Amino acid sequence: MNLKNLKISEHFDGGLEDNFLSDFYLPALKNSMRYDRVAGYFSPKSLSAVAEGMSQFIQNKGKYRLIFSKHINSEEDYESIKAGYTNQFDDELLDDIKKLELMLKDNPRKILGWMIANDFLEIKIGFKKPDDGGMLHSKWGNFEDPDGNRLNYNGSINESANSLLNQIESANIFTSWDNEIDKKRVENSFRKFDIYWNNLADKVEVVDFPKVCKERLLINNDLKTTQDVLVASDQLTKDLIEINSESQEIIVEESGPREYQQEAIDKLVQNNFKGILALATGLGKTYTSLFALKEYAKSVDNAYYCSIVVPSETLIYQWADEIEKILGIQPFILRDRSKKELQQAITNLNIEFEDNIICLVTYQSFYKDDYKKIINECQKPLAIICDEVHNAGAPKWKQGLINNFDCRIALSATPKRYFDDEGSDLIYTYFDKEGCFYEKDLAWGIENGFLCPYRYHINLVDLTNDELQDYKELTRKMAPIYDKPEFKKHYENLLLQRAEIIKTAYNKYEAFENLISELNYDLNGGFIYCGTKDFLENIQSILNEKGMRYMRFISGTSTQARKDMMSRFKNQKLDAIIAMNCLDEGVDIPNAETAIILASSNNSKQYIQRRGRVLRKPYKESKKIADIYDFICIPPADPSISFLMQQNLIKKQLERIDEFSHISLNHDENSIMIENLKEEWKIEE
Repeated sequence: MNLKNLKISEHFDGGLEDNFLSDFYLPALKNSMRYDRVAGYFSPKSLSAVAEGMSQFIQNKGKYRLIFSKHINSEEDYESIKAGYTNQFDDELLDDIKKLELMLKDNPRKILGWMIANDFLEIKIGFKKPDDGGMLHSKWGNFEDPDGNRLNYNGSINESANSLLNQIESANIFTSWDNEIDKKRVENSFRKFDIYWNNLADKVEVVDFPKVCKERLLINNDLKTTQDVLVASDQLTKDLIEINSESQEIIVEESGPREYQQEAIDKLVQNNFKGILALATGLGKTYTSLFALKEYAKSVDNAYYCSIVVPSETLIYQWADEIEKILGIQPFILRDRSKKELQQAITNLNIEFEDNIICLVTYQSFYKDDYKKIINECQKPLAIICDEVHNAGAPKWKQGLINNFDCRIALSATPKRYFDDEGSDLIYTYFDKEGCFYEKDLAWGIENGFLCPYRYHINLVDLTNDELQDYKELTRKMAPIYDKPEFKKHYENLLLQRAEIIKTAYNKYEAFENLISELNYDLNGGFIYCGTKDFLENIQSILNEKGMRYMRFISGTSTQARKDMMSRFKNQKLDAIIAMNCLDEGVDIPNAETAIILASSNNSKQYIQRRGRVLRKPYKESKKIADIYDFICIPPADPSISFLMQQNLIKKQLERIDEFSHISLNHDENSIMIENLKEEWKIEE
C-alpha cells in the first residue's frame, strides 16, 4: 500500500478520454489511510461517491474527512447557524438525505452510517460568511498513505457520482515525492485543509454536520461488522453506474406488452379509453395501464393531465419508478409537493410550457374539493387511472370520480366491493359503461406461466376450552334473530368479538412455532398475517426467541420506514414481514415465497390479494413455487344452537379454503380434508 507505486498522470481531462475514477480516484483511495476533501456543494448524489470503493480504505483503517459547501442567504441565517443551526438548515439537509434514500439503493446510506458510527468518516459543512451572496466553491482533495507519501488534486470535480462518471471534468495532480515545488504545493494543501477543518479561515465558517442528520443516516442499519461493510461496498462498486446513471433510458421487461396485455390495451382503445382491467395480482396491471396511457397520449397529441390514484403512500413510489421506466416522464407526486405547485404546473400545461402532467395521488386526497378545483382548471384532456379501484366506490372517495375525465382506466384483481352492491355498481357504471371488462384470473396466470404455482397447507387449530365457551355464548346470544334482516345491524359488535376469538386463538402460537421449526426457520422471504396488535406482538416474541430477522408492517408505519423495509426484504436482509391489515394491496415483491395466514376474513378481496402477494415471479422463466400456510379454526357443532346458523358460518370458511385449494399443486391432498369437513357439516356442492 503505497501511493508512489501508482501510475499517475499530472493532468486528467475527461474530454480526452482520461478516466479520473478508475485511473486515479479509486487507486489513490485504496492505497491511502487518510483522505481530506473539500467539495463545491452538498447534494444527494455527492454521498454516493463517498461510499464507492471504500473496501480497501476501511481495511487500511483510513479516516475520511469531508467538507461540503452550503449557500447561506443572509446575515441573520449566518448568525443563527453559528448559534446552533436553524430548523430550516436542518430541514434542508434532511431533505437532501431523504432524496438520497429515494435515489440510491440501501447500501450507500448504510455504508455511510456505519463509517460515521465507527469513526471512519467525519462530515462538516462549510459556508462563506455572507457579504456578496457567494459560496465556498473550492473543489480539491488530499490523499496520504501509511508511509507519509502525499498527493493533492484540484480541478472541476465535485464529490458526486455524476461528476466522476458522467461529466467531462478535469483535474491537476501534485505529489510530495517528485520535486520540491510540487511537494510544497502538497504540504500547503494539507495545511490549508486543517485551517478549514478547525474553522480558522477568515472568510469561511465550518460547522459540524447536524446530529439529527447523522441519526437519519444511521437508522435501520443492518451492517454490523467490518466484513458486512466490505461486502456491501464491493457490491456497490459493481452497481454504481446503474445506481447513479442520470440517463432517462426506458427499460422494460420485454420489447413491449405481452400478448394478453396488448389485447387489453386494444379493448381500451376500441372503447374510447374506458374500461376495467381485472387482472390477477402479478399479471401487470400497472404495466398494461401505462402502455394504454401511452396510446391515449398519441390520440391527444401528447398534451394531457392524468391522475393516477393509489390506495397508499407506499405504492406511490412503485408507480413513480414504472412511469419513469415506461413513459420516460417524472411524475408529479402530490405527497412531496404542494397544491400551489400543482396549480402552477397546470397553468404551464395550459399555456403549453409543459407537454403533459402525470400526478400521483392517494384516495385520501383525490376526492377533496381543493384537488378537484385545481384539475378543473386544466384546459387539456384529462385521464384517470384508479389502482385497486374497489376503493373508489367508497361513499367518501367516489366523489373524486368526476365527469371531466374522458380517459378512465380501472385496475383491480377484485373490482367488486365487499358487501357494497351500490359502490360496485358505481364503479362498473363509471369505468365500464360500454362493456369493456378485461379479466385474467390467477388460474389463467399460473397455467400460462406468468404466475408461479403454489402449495396450500391447511392447519386446523382447536380453540381452548375457555375460548370455545366464549365462542358458544356469543353464538347463543345471536341465534334468536340470526335469519332476520336486522341481524348484522344489532349484533355487529358480537360478530366482531366472536371473529376475534378465532383470529387470536391461543393454540395458533404453538402451531406457528411448530411450523417455523419444521421449516428450519427459513421462510424464503415470508409474509406473516396477523389479526390484532396484541397477537402480532406475541408472534414477534416468538421470532425474537428464534433469532429471526423481521420487521412489522402496520397501518401506523411511516412511508419511509415501509420503503426501507421493502428494500431490505427484496435484498434478503429479512426473514419475514409481519403485517396487520396491510400488505393486501399492490406491494410488489417477486422474491417472496411464503405466506403464513394466522388470521383472515371472509372478504374475498383480502384473501385473494394476500395469496397473490407470493405468486409473482422474479422473471418469466423462474421455477419458483410458493407455499401458503393457512391457520383455520372450525369449532365443533353445538347441539343447543341452530345447526343451520352454525352451518352457514362454517360454509363461508370452507368457501375460502376451497378457493385457495382448488388451483394449488396439492389440491388432491387437501380435498380429502375438505370433503370430510363438508360431510361433517352437511354442506353440499
